[in-house]
Amino acid sequence: MPRSTHFLFALGARLAGLCLLTIGLLTARPLQAAETGAELQWLGGDLPPFVWREQGRAQGYAVELLNALDRKMGRHSTLSFYPWARAVQMAEAGPAYGIFPLTRSAEREGRFNWLIPLGQVRHVFLARTDPSAKAPTERTRPLEELREAQVGLLRGSSPIITMLRSKGFTHIYEATDYQELLRLLSQHMIDYVYGGEPMLRASLASSPYSAGDFQFVAALGDATVYMGASAAVSAAEAQKWQQAYEALSKEGEVARLKEKYRLQP
Repeated sequence: MPRSTHFLFALGARLAGLCLLTIGLLTARPLQAAETGAELQWLGGDLPPFVWREQGRAQGYAVELLNALDRKMGRHSTLSFYPWARAVQMAEAGPAYGIFPLTRSAEREGRFNWLIPLGQVRHVFLARTDPSAKAPTERTRPLEELREAQVGLLRGSSPIITMLRSKGFTHIYEATDYQELLRLLSQHMIDYVYGGEPMLRASLASSPYSAGDFQFVAALGDATVYMGASAAVSAAEAQKWQQAYEALSKEGEVARLKEKYRLQP
């Protein structure tokens, strides 16, 4: 065989081997991610009463629950804060993130692991109080009136956006956090804020506004929020968290924390 032909043959064999190796790595990576049993790195946003930062420290029901779960499991978890939309994207991409409080919905069902329920959340519309009224009047506003208005909600709340659009809402504005939404509402830049009632009440309590500046005018559905995790997290790792939660529930710790943060049991 001529030397040049032998060289080309050897080069072709080596390239074919590299291609096979590359294909093998590409196909093995999802399998490895799907079976990861790595301990979770937790993500959160400023979403009181479940989680928020105060003087550089993490606070909230889900934070205290995470600490109790750590003690039960003999772990020391880390919690990092991100804008909510980014936190959701990171947890979905995985491979081993935990996240809270994550709303469970049909569109998210297979994209996350649903570890621990944190509570049932009613979704409500918050409006400015009429300054000409002698006292705030909590009247339910019709859906037709709400549908034509400019509605603000938290960026990253895809299940809520999907639901509103299915009801005919088209004027939707997304903001980074609830404090920004309250500011926009107070300055007449949006007509309503739509979100979870516990989050809105807690955000109002920590805002510069008075209780009489706003009022709840309607409710439209509810959902359960969870301590969730990346879909790639193994069943064994998920089970460890769920078993620890069951133990805390039997000991009464979960009920105590919910009472502390005024969450319904």
